[in-house]
Amino acid sequence: MKRSHYQKVLLLSIGQLLCLVSCDPGRGGKNFQTLSGEDTLYFTLMTETGWTLDIFPGGSGRLSFGSVSSDTAPVREGTFDFAALKKQLSVHAQVRKFGPSPASVVFVAPSQQNYAPRYLDNSEFVNTLFERAYQAIRNDTGPVYNRRRVGKLYREFPFVE
Repeated sequence: MKRSHYQKVLLLSIGQLLCLVSCDPGRGGKNFQTLSGEDTLYFTLMTETGWTLDIFPGGSGRLSFGSVSSDTAPVREGTFDFAALKKQLSVHAQVRKFGPSPASVVFVAPSQQNYAPRYLDNSEFVNTLFERAYQAIRNDTGPVYNRRRVGKLYREFPFVE
């Protein structure tokens, strides 16, 4: 059976999609189902003031404000100790929210069925993490995308109130 160009492209696209869904390239292509309970891909901290901090296994991250892409800056690798921070966040995070909370955290892992946020009541701890990310952006000597924009937002909007 001779396939048309569009059929070949469609089959290739389906194959790529299946690979993306079933493989994690960051772990050498292992199947998601074979990962242990330590399979956290990254975690996201969100504050009530609109800031978001994504932290990845290499200690890098992404600091952003709101939902506009120009209000985002990368955080260099090694800024955070991912494993230690994951343990700290697991201790500080509460499943249920009772009253106002300065921030929440979501652990993103392929084995998770529910990405419900856990709430962090220790505003000093949360502020320290965001400050560390901001200082890494500020002190980075390489070209950091939107360093000035994030700096301006930092001066206008606190991480935690």
